[in-house]
Amino acid sequence: MIIVNYKLAMQAESSGPAWLQAIAGLFEGRASALFVVLAGIGVTLLTSKARSSMNGELIHQNRNSFYRRAAFLFIAGMLLLLMDWSADIFHYYAVFMLVAAVLITVSDNIILGMFSLSHYIGHVVTGLGLLQITGYLENRSLAFAMMYGTSYFIIAIIFSYTWRKWMTRGPIELMMRKLC
Repeated sequence: MIIVNYKLAMQAESSGPAWLQAIAGLFEGRASALFVVLAGIGVTLLTSKARSSMNGELIHQNRNSFYRRAAFLFIAGMLLLLMDWSADIFHYYAVFMLVAAVLITVSDNIILGMFSLSHYIGHVVTGLGLLQITGYLENRSLAFAMMYGTSYFIIAIIFSYTWRKWMTRGPIELMMRKLC
């Protein structure tokens, strides 16, 4: 993550020999993915006792802890943005932490991907596709991207909740199961 951040901040993506660019390119996207996986493991470990016992007091304590951590991450992210660091991801993790607080007691079957493929394809085809068709995809502000992404996320959650009343899997997952 350090190499990726320094490379971006120094605008050094395309300078240097091809072999060095190839090595530096190996790190792109992987650090963020690793951070997400580690954060997910941490959330799982922190909530395992509360989730397995369904103890109301433990669940309440976990949620309050996540709310405080989300606030901390959001403030840290905003401070980095004020320092003109546009590659900050802490404010995203703050939102994810709030979602984790709400989902502590939700069944693992719902959390672990009954809609993963549908949401991934949907956010590209529907979410970004709508912006492309209307001419709003390029040259937008961070505030617009955050607002649009958050709105899409909320709509996707409502869609998933409604869909789950009738089906056990997401629409793309169902199609894949029938075709494969």
